[in-house]
Amino acid sequence: MFYGNRRNEELKETSSAGEGFLSKICQSWENEITKSNDLGIRSVIFRLGMVLGHDGGALEKIIPAFKLGLGGKLGDGSQWMSWIHIKDFVDMIVYSLETDSTKGIINAVSPNPVKNIEFTKTLGRFVKRPTILPVPGIALKVGLRDLSDLLLYSQKVSAEKICKSGFEFKYPTIEEAFKEVCSHSYHQIKTEQWVPQSINKTFSFFKEAKNLQILTPEFLKFKILDQSTPEIQDGTKFTYRLSLHGIPVKWESKITDWSPDSKFSDVQIKGPYNYWYHTHNFEEKNGGTLIKDHVQYKIPFGVIGDLILGSFIKKDLETIFSYRTKIIDGLMKN
Repeated sequence: MFYGNRRNEELKETSSAGEGFLSKICQSWENEITKSNDLGIRSVIFRLGMVLGHDGGALEKIIPAFKLGLGGKLGDGSQWMSWIHIKDFVDMIVYSLETDSTKGIINAVSPNPVKNIEFTKTLGRFVKRPTILPVPGIALKVGLRDLSDLLLYSQKVSAEKICKSGFEFKYPTIEEAFKEVCSHSYHQIKTEQWVPQSINKTFSFFKEAKNLQILTPEFLKFKILDQSTPEIQDGTKFTYRLSLHGIPVKWESKITDWSPDSKFSDVQIKGPYNYWYHTHNFEEKNGGTLIKDHVQYKIPFGVIGDLILGSFIKKDLETIFSYRTKIIDGLMKN
């Protein structure tokens, strides 16, 4: 929001700052960062557009409404929207770290900004829903106050500087970005954690079913009721009992992708989710082991479930994995 509301003006890194609270905050942040130049430290400051990605950011709030046919242009729809796919932004960060000639202010946006009405129609086409219900600007101002500026301000921001440096976008158009984002039919959680233990010792800890209870927060009241084989192996089935916000739940899962010392997955057979696939990966790194967890899940009741339960379930899972990380760090630090 550095540039403020600039209508159809093309905004480059050398363009002046805008007016208003959010613009002043951005200016203050940048002024602090640029002090590192006095110490001879190369600094890169990203002026970030709307980040588009699966299962997070702005689209996490927008897509459910669109899937219900409630999507529409914001205000009169004529305001420019500068955006970037999250994978391009991550690549841009890595590129800037590895490219010494990259420095100073960089507009972290796609080279193809779009007007809000085009953004709306394109998203509606990918979720296969009409976009005929506009949201009046006055309604946004009343409901969101100053935050409404993020949706109603017009900013046509140029990506010329980063493009000329040699950076290449994977998702340069809004169609390519929405195609990738909307191709996912599940939610996901990804975590990584390094421990100073051999990969054999680390995997041995995780293949013991009893340790699963140690890694689970007490509020879940987790207990293993049955295990189909004495030792975990490909095809082993488990039956658990746990409590979700006071509601008792029975969960059945099966071990797949079994590859000792490197990988295994647990897949829900019966349980609270429409779909649950949790993959554990182990890699040797820096004299220890990098533990990678990737969970894909679907919430019951489709779009309605996402709207009502999505944020609560995501918060619960983040709490569970945060607890898990803390316990693993304590148990495997020596």
